[in-house]
Amino acid sequence: APECWPGGHRVLRNPYRSTSFDSLELQRVASQDLVCDHSLPPAWYRLMLGQQPVEMPTRCVEMNKCGTQAPVWLSLKSESLPAPGESKRLTGCATWQVFGGTRDCCLFQIPIAVRNCGAFFVYLLQPTPGCMGYCAEDKLTSLALTPVITPELVQGRVHLKCSYSSPEPPVQFRVLWSRLSSPGHREQIHQETTPQPFSHLGMDGAHLRLGDTVFCTVTAFRRGSPEQQSLPEDSKGFYAGIKFLPESLEIAEDGKEHVLTVLSTVPIACPGQDDSCKITLQLSTEDLGSQVPGPPDIALSACQVDLLPDSCSGSSCAAATVTVTAVTDFARDGSRVSRVRARPIAPRDLLWRDYTPRHVKVTVRDLPTGNCYSFTDPHIITFDGWRYDSHKIGTFLLCRSESRAFQVHIRQWDCGGHRSATACNCGVAAQEGGDTVVLDTCNGHVQGSRPQLTIKSTEASPQVRILKSYRGRKITMLFPSGAFVRADLSEWGMGVTVRTPGRDFNSTRGLCGLFDGMAHNDLSNLPQEEFIEQWRIPPGKSLFDKTPAPSERKERRSFCRCQKGSTKPVPVVNTKNASQAPSPEPSGCHHDPVDHSSAIPYLDITSEFVTHTETESTLRKDGKPPTKTFGQRYFSKSVQKRRSPEVLLKPLTHSMNSNSSIGSTRPTGDLRKAKRQDKYYEYPSFHPLHGPAQTDSESFAYFFPEDYFEGDRMRFPLSWPTPNGLTATKAREICHQILANSTIGLACKDLLGKHLDEAIDICLLDLQLKDDVAWVRALIGLLENECERRVLGSRNGDFPVGKQPSAAWEEILTALRCPELCSGHGHCTELGCQCFEGHSSHDCSTAKSK
Repeated sequence: APECWPGGHRVLRNPYRSTSFDSLELQRVASQDLVCDHSLPPAWYRLMLGQQPVEMPTRCVEMNKCGTQAPVWLSLKSESLPAPGESKRLTGCATWQVFGGTRDCCLFQIPIAVRNCGAFFVYLLQPTPGCMGYCAEDKLTSLALTPVITPELVQGRVHLKCSYSSPEPPVQFRVLWSRLSSPGHREQIHQETTPQPFSHLGMDGAHLRLGDTVFCTVTAFRRGSPEQQSLPEDSKGFYAGIKFLPESLEIAEDGKEHVLTVLSTVPIACPGQDDSCKITLQLSTEDLGSQVPGPPDIALSACQVDLLPDSCSGSSCAAATVTVTAVTDFARDGSRVSRVRARPIAPRDLLWRDYTPRHVKVTVRDLPTGNCYSFTDPHIITFDGWRYDSHKIGTFLLCRSESRAFQVHIRQWDCGGHRSATACNCGVAAQEGGDTVVLDTCNGHVQGSRPQLTIKSTEASPQVRILKSYRGRKITMLFPSGAFVRADLSEWGMGVTVRTPGRDFNSTRGLCGLFDGMAHNDLSNLPQEEFIEQWRIPPGKSLFDKTPAPSERKERRSFCRCQKGSTKPVPVVNTKNASQAPSPEPSGCHHDPVDHSSAIPYLDITSEFVTHTETESTLRKDGKPPTKTFGQRYFSKSVQKRRSPEVLLKPLTHSMNSNSSIGSTRPTGDLRKAKRQDKYYEYPSFHPLHGPAQTDSESFAYFFPEDYFEGDRMRFPLSWPTPNGLTATKAREICHQILANSTIGLACKDLLGKHLDEAIDICLLDLQLKDDVAWVRALIGLLENECERRVLGSRNGDFPVGKQPSAAWEEILTALRCPELCSGHGHCTELGCQCFEGHSSHDCSTAKSK
């Protein structure tokens, strides 16, 4: 094009036109020298600063630059500059600020044509509408240097390298290294000038340490012309040290596992000649922000990880992973915040000494604990607190988790109501994972059954624990998830409590309801009788009859608390003001991150019911190879073997004095058959189970006639007084005396709240239905379990009625240790009543016969 030739354009050389020139000083001392293009002849122009070709800037220029007050720059908007040999019509914009207003980068617009001549641009410029000036910008000022910091090893030492692009023609670079000294403030470390497109800085542990966030700032300038320089460009901050990814976690008490990556952003140097080159990090957890500090709400799969040397990629030069999960603690503690720290252990490299990496914050969302009760005839209180009565007989699904392998079946038999057909629990069976436990009194007649406990497992070793409290009156099947099934044994059967952890929230079915926090929908909007019938289990299909086939085995991972300041892993339990759970593994870590704290004392008697037996080395008759099997024992057999009153597990009979007994008669069951009593005990007390399929176990199931009962059971309207003359007033007095004035009722009154009133209501119904005071004491077990639930839920000291003094707290824990105060014939210990010579029973009230 003609305008690209030397005679086709004019040259603007005024050095004041540079975007880096400040016009304010010029205005003050030589205003006549201000650039003012209002009389510039229309023509093609080339821009020069000294001998260097320059261009019009294509971004907004501040006022009082380019030797003028209103600088003119080239607006591209969505356009681009013309390609070599091409021209484009574009718009020039003048920056100005109206007095008292805001700056406008394009208050005035001027048409400009631009021709790309290959080595330079020429511009068709017009006179400006006022005293404005066309700007010139050295190419250096618009360089995209894009500095980036990367780590590398140089002669066995850690260095940081700042790399940037190198433009043509050759230029010099000024590199300024700095680090973050405080939020928003940088401290200069080092500066150098180099012709190289990179700069190194060694990490010496003094000027530059691990834990620093480092920046490099690069400026380019032409050799010999330092005044013509690019705008300084910053790198992104580079954190040198240990990082956690993600940098924060939000999890819930739902049993889910989360992967936390711990990585080094700098290479691992090997100061020695051996191959054991690594950095070992000690991980620790710590509770943050709780009003009452406690153990952290999280557990880790390991308390130490090794960072091994690797090539640097992305932001990682060495990495390891650890699994994090929330501890299921059954406490109502809201959302708690914990943190995970990492500390290098005895590093040989001086750089790593005295270095404390950043921590990662983990927020744990609390999930509710579900407690369901089925007591006396039976009255069922669902997980969400709905209460209803079930007088049906047979086998029923009490609870099943839809999200994991956990279910509880219950058997109800006729227990001899004098005025109307009644039912009560005679057996409970529970399964979690590969373990199934059956506690059964349904094999004899009412008040004549021997409780039998059976453990069956498809695992290499059962994970369930059997706990005995109050000398056998209370038996707890504690599963690894923290779920438990507890039986409070009485002469007529048992009260049953099911506790399920937050991981089952919104995913339960059965008589215990939906566990979704809403009580009104627990019966699924069905009539009560129809709802109960919906959960009946057909004969031969329950856990009493057969063991479920083994589910797909999941790898069990150990978890530890890794608490700060501890030299060894801490087991995942919290024993403050509570009994410790079954012993942890030798490593101090548990497979299941569950706080098994208990406020009710217990003895772990699991070994009484699990025996390992080796089968003969020859093949069995069916040709299948022999396998290890687990046995089962009656309570009574183990009692005979130990000959110790400490493990007496037969049902407790409550003796009533003549004043409280209202003509009590022995209940009789209209479905109890002599055939069951005679034939059942012909089975051996040890049943071998062959292999994981457990198919043989079905042959040992006994006939339970209630499963086959059809027809209507007689129900009569109830009224006061009862046939034995018990009035409503007298009944309420009895219920209040036995329940509210009991040791547990008095100590836990504030904790129990309306639950105590509900127990008294149940007591009145039982007296009206049974006309027998012997049933009332069974409800004390309900109060004990609910009191313990609230104690465990309020371990941080916050009670529903506000802060309780420590004396009241101690009184509650003492009442749970010894709920009947040992009847004056013993003293209270950590494991309950220790009876004086000549007395026995859980409360030392029974005198031994001579």
